[in-house]
Amino acid sequence: MISVFYFSGTGNTAWAVRRLCDYLSERGEETKLYSIDIKECPGDEELLHIIKNSDIIGIAYPIYGANIPPIMIKFISKIKGIKCKNEIPTKKIFMLNTFGYVNAFGPVAAKKIWKSSGFDMLAYINVRLTDNTSNKDQTDIAKIRMQAAELELQKSAEALAKKEKYIKGYGFYLLPGIIIRRITRPLIKDNYKNMFIEKQLCNKCGICIENCTAQAITYVNNEIIFTSDCTACRRCLNTCPQKAVKQKKG
Repeated sequence: MISVFYFSGTGNTAWAVRRLCDYLSERGEETKLYSIDIKECPGDEELLHIIKNSDIIGIAYPIYGANIPPIMIKFISKIKGIKCKNEIPTKKIFMLNTFGYVNAFGPVAAKKIWKSSGFDMLAYINVRLTDNTSNKDQTDIAKIRMQAAELELQKSAEALAKKEKYIKGYGFYLLPGIIIRRITRPLIKDNYKNMFIEKQLCNKCGICIENCTAQAITYVNNEIIFTSDCTACRRCLNTCPQKAVKQKKG
């Protein structure tokens, strides 16, 4: 059994993990996907069951500013804690990254996450797609990247099915990664401060609240408020039918 936990803000990562699971299924592997959105994420007892009964565990997410989104960082900490607490034997794990430009996070930083956790990193997969806030990008660049992504996902599935190491993402672009993370981490943490509602457009339908991955949007005193739980995924921007959700520039 290959169990994949994923976070997807605007759709790229969700597409990538579904295609990966399709290719794994073609190779006879049983797969199961789990969203880690707050409303959908399995509870601790179910997580324990999943970890115990999985041969390989996958973690998939988009890259934000050369780092993993806050919601996924919290989830990784949770499953590491559950595994250590229950003394589960070593498990194979892979990480799947979607990104638009260059992934300056890289396998070196990734391996540090799992050090002394009892998780052995089997694969580090990079899937480059367009900055897809509408999930409907049909430009030539988008199509070319989609084709390349399909090939990468097929190669990854082949390696995972054979339990072979498949670590990608080494390069000179990793060198500025530490600096980029230091700069962007506080910006991501404070992203909610830059989110606002254009009142003239908002009809208070509540779709942004309903679709928020981290339950970071609330309705208080007849106003929609963004809270510090925001994970900077931009799903609210993507799903608002009135285009009333805005983000300050700079």
